[in-house]
Amino acid sequence: MQSARGLLLRYQRCRISAEASTLFRSESIWQTFPCAVLIGSEEIGANLGLKPRARIIALAAIGSELCLMLDGPEHVVTRLFARTRLAVKDIDMWELNKSFAAVVLRLLQAHGIDPQVMNVNGGAIAMGHPLGATGDMLIGTALDELGRRGGNRVLISLCAASCQATGVIIERCH
Repeated sequence: MQSARGLLLRYQRCRISAEASTLFRSESIWQTFPCAVLIGSEEIGANLGLKPRARIIALAAIGSELCLMLDGPEHVVTRLFARTRLAVKDIDMWELNKSFAAVVLRLLQAHGIDPQVMNVNGGAIAMGHPLGATGDMLIGTALDELGRRGGNRVLISLCAASCQATGVIIERCH
């Protein structure tokens, strides 16, 4: 682990001069964020004495055009809306986890989303992008924020390797 930490520090710091240095990456290569989301039926939850926080309305995953690469979330949203007959006005909050601001701007423009309800606690640059835990992190933080705001639905999307994108619409249980 020590050698990996040394590599990480060398990767993150770039010397400009003897007096100054700057970070040229906005997130670490390796992040730890232990979390879990328990998904199950209402019946089994009741049998175990668990109270659900939310229910999944719809899921979607797509592969997008390799040359464009950053348009996956807009197509995922289109697919989710087609499956559910929901529209932008039916979503109280949006989470799009991507390190490139251009992806967020493209989604806002493509669907006419109010920027005030997009990534309200920051996106991937502010919140991080822990390997293998990003979706769980987004679901937990989005549900917490929906509760604070008195909202009902959140649409969560993220880009993945090789021009993939996923999305889910979640409705908070009251």
